[in-house]
Amino acid sequence: MQYDDLLDRLGSALERGDVRAAEVERLLRDRASGRPDAASVLSALGLAVALAGVALLYAMGYSDLSHGAQLVTPFAFPAVVLAVAIALAKAGRPLWQAETAGLLGQVALAVAFVVAEHELNPQNTAVYGAVCALAGVLEVLVCHQAIGSVRLTGWGLSASIVGLVTFSAVAIGDGGSGDPLITLAGLVLIEALVALGIAAVLIQRDNEFGVHAARTAALLGYGAAVVGQGQGDWESFSVWILVISVAAVATFLAAAALRLDALVWVGALGGVIWMGLVTAVSGSDMGSAGIVLMAGLGLTGLGLLVAQLRRVTHAAG
Repeated sequence: MQYDDLLDRLGSALERGDVRAAEVERLLRDRASGRPDAASVLSALGLAVALAGVALLYAMGYSDLSHGAQLVTPFAFPAVVLAVAIALAKAGRPLWQAETAGLLGQVALAVAFVVAEHELNPQNTAVYGAVCALAGVLEVLVCHQAIGSVRLTGWGLSASIVGLVTFSAVAIGDGGSGDPLITLAGLVLIEALVALGIAAVLIQRDNEFGVHAARTAALLGYGAAVVGQGQGDWESFSVWILVISVAAVATFLAAAALRLDALVWVGALGGVIWMGLVTAVSGSDMGSAGIVLMAGLGLTGLGLLVAQLRRVTHAAG
């Protein structure tokens, strides 16, 4: 057969570890899921605009609703959109359609939680946030069983888990008496290290959720640095500047070494946060022109770095 040589080389690459089995499986699944064409993209965009229009009409009449309706009706939007996502998956439609609807549903659910918080006015916002994040985790797991999208599940779990551990840490800190044994930033950093350990195990086993666990670890690391710097003086250098530096660089290195394109953008986000913190620290010693110059050079360098890393990660595909 004409593909015998290609199959032999692929088998040898798999045995040497140059190509991972998970990469081949991911390629086959992506090709089988179908690529969006112009007509389907326009249809999806039209439905999204229609949904936005309905949401706008709802917002205009929101103040006229009863308290109970104001509390319950915002959840109708994520319920409907997530039901559509599940229906698309069950009907065998291209996976990207179910993923798009699922992502819109998860965003709508987050908005509904925010609206409900305004109506409930809970005494402890951190506890409320933790409960909402836990509900988000459960929603993602249910959708994973129905839709089966690793990408949608990974992003949803990353956001939900980061919210859950952050709000839980705040709630624990607020509920303690006296000086806490560890600061909120320190607690979030420990959670980031735990997530990093889980990511290492999953990636070692070629589990597709490894990249999502790595993303969660990076985001928690960024969050710890921002919270830690904010607890002190934004304009003073602290160990948290070092933490965000290590987290961003480690994310870029992991993206290049493991050829994970998704982590490149997470590293870019870390680079932007790092520039913001460093600019705040150095802002007292330079004028506005210097700050603008520093930000411009930093963004230019970050853009070049992202471009080079994407060549590395895409070369593996």
